This record gives sequence, structure tokens and C-alpha cells, in this order.
Amino acid sequence: MEAVSRIGEWMNEGGDLLSNIVENPNSNGKYKCILMVVLSERDGEYQFSRVDRQGWFTDFKIYLYKGKKGNSTDATPTCKITEMEKTFKKKFLRWFDNCEDYPLSEKEKESLKKMGMAIEANKEKILADLQENFSSRKSGENGIITLGIENNDKPKYLMEIPLFRNLLLNKGSEIFSRKYGVESIGKDAKCSVCGETKEEVYGFAIPWAFHTFDKPGFIAGGFEVSESWKDTPVCCECAKNLEVGKKYIEEKLDFSFYGFRYLLVPKLALGRDVEAVLRILGAKSQKRKLKLNNEVGRRITDDEDEILELVGNEKDFLSNNLIFYKKDQSSYRILLSIEGILPSRFAKIFKLKEVIDKKFEIYNNLCFSEAQKEKTI
Repeated sequence: MEAVSRIGEWMNEGGDLLSNIVENPNSNGKYKCILMVVLSERDGEYQFSRVDRQGWFTDFKIYLYKGKKGNSTDATPTCKITEMEKTFKKKFLRWFDNCEDYPLSEKEKESLKKMGMAIEANKEKILADLQENFSSRKSGENGIITLGIENNDKPKYLMEIPLFRNLLLNKGSEIFSRKYGVESIGKDAKCSVCGETKEEVYGFAIPWAFHTFDKPGFIAGGFEVSESWKDTPVCCECAKNLEVGKKYIEEKLDFSFYGFRYLLVPKLALGRDVEAVLRILGAKSQKRKLKLNNEVGRRITDDEDEILELVGNEKDFLSNNLIFYKKDQSSYRILLSIEGILPSRFAKIFKLKEVIDKKFEIYNNLCFSEAQKEKTI
């Protein structure tokens, strides 16, 4: 996890942590219908105004989307639509029921309660307007529901409202410390990522875990979920770095190898030039479906040469971790993790593959059609 954390740390350097935390609800290109529930605000009071249907914006960060699995409400009142009525009632409307638990000031909590009351008072009207707008979308298109606040001008998106920006940043520790309705926080304990003793460490911050804490056998310390922090204690700073690093790897370093999906996690022993290495590896994101043919072998070997030259100049050392997975709905099921693969090892494999291809070339030409060659070479 140290390699993932260092990628996240690099992403956060000199940047906006909030922008790195926010997720793209339209990452698969299917959620292009934006339905905004607009509330008008005057002197701290809120009233329902209308439902706006909008086209997709290139800057997805304005919606402050941060999803959660299952029936849990998302981190903010922006949610993906599954079934309209179900999403509106269980995700959007119910989000305002938990205002008292959100890590905000009393004044901010009071504002959220008033927003929720305005929506609750007009929920039937809002749902009807949402359904009407959603029914006119293009075939095969899905969408999201989000909130907008207007005050004698055009509606403001969640990113433009300090209350919601603060909420998403402050909820970080809750995301990492609460799961299955149980809180797992260790006090004055050593972080398993940075190795430093911190005031608080959390139990649910490790990405792509090989275990789940809803099964007692996986938990150290008396099989209590609240004690799961003892298995993988992570401090708040490292937890945020892991979250951002995980997001980068899933977006930029996700590849396919003969039908098997895997995540490539580069690890630099001294971590001196992460940016340059990621620039080389991340450029492959547009060529995800790699096949073990001569052209790919040359391309990957060339890239490795660049990396080796780079880390050689920096007096650093690069190895790679491969995490093979199967995606089950929105979660990753880890199939295999291979750690510490050196670039020279990859180069040796591709050189050996070229030798084997040449020896069996005549048989491949005789036995396989052109389509079969494309699949097997």
C-alpha cells in the first residue's frame, strides 16, 4: 500500500485535495442526463423552485459526487439514478435525514435541515417533475440527481457552496473509520503505511482488500469489527493519499491481458520521480487491451528502457505490482497479487516469446486462420 499512497501523495502535491477525491459519475459515458433540484434561498430560508434538466458538463467536479455502495446515501446530495422513485427517496431525500451526524458546524447543520424540509414538503411534486424530465432522455442514456441553490441569480452547483465542500472534506475520516454501522478507530497507534505513530488511525482505509470485516474470522483483536483497525491501521493523511492513489490507478493503470483485468502499481524504492514514471505508464491508458505480439513486446520494452534510463539517472529503482481482479458490480474482487516484478523480467519474457513465435511460425500459418492468429499471437 505504500506505493499507492505515494502516488496519491504526488497527486495531492500543490493541488486541490477535494478535486482528487471527487468521482466522475459519468465515467462510463452513460450518465449524461443531469437533473437538478433547485431551491431558492432568501435570508437563510429555502423553498423549492423547480427541476432543471441540463446537458452534461465537461467539469464533473462541480457536482461533488462521491458514491457509496448499496443503499447507503452518497457523500453529498448527488446520486446516480437506478430507478427514479427509489433513487429519489432512498438516496437523495434520505440524505437530509442524517444532517445531525455530519461533521459540520451547528449553523451549517441547520441550513441542511431547512433544505431537507423544503424538499420533503414538495417531494411528490419534485418526484413527478424528475420523472417527467427523465422520461424525455435519449434511449440508453442514464442520469444523476443533484442539488442547486439560487439566490437572485443562476443556481449554484455543490462545488460553489462552501458548506458542501467542507462536508466532503470533513467526512474523510468517517469514510475510513465507519463501515457496517460500526466505528473502528485506534488512538495513539502506528500507521501501517507511513510507520509513524498518529493520534488516530482508521480500520477501513485499505483499497482492494483481500478480506472483508463483516466476517469475524478475518478480524484480529477478539473478532470485533470495532477492533479491525488493528489489522490495517491507517492514519488520516495516508488514508486520503490511498484514496487518491487508488482513483488514479483505476483510471490510468488498468489493463487487460488475454481477458484478465489487472491494475499496474509501480513502486519506486526511493520515490524521487514518481511523476515521470507515471507519465510513461499512464500514457498506455488509451491502449488497454494488450496482446503478447511482437509489436506490443517492442512497445512495452521501449517504455521500460525509458523507465530504466530515467530511474538510473535518478539513482532510483523501479518494480511493479500486478493486481489481477474481477469487478463485481462496483467492487473489486482480488484474484491474484504479484509483487516486485522488475522491468528486466518483463523484457526477458517478451524476448523469449519472440523466440517461441519464430519457432512455431510455420505451424501457426498452417493451422490458424487470420482471425485466430490475431487472438493467439
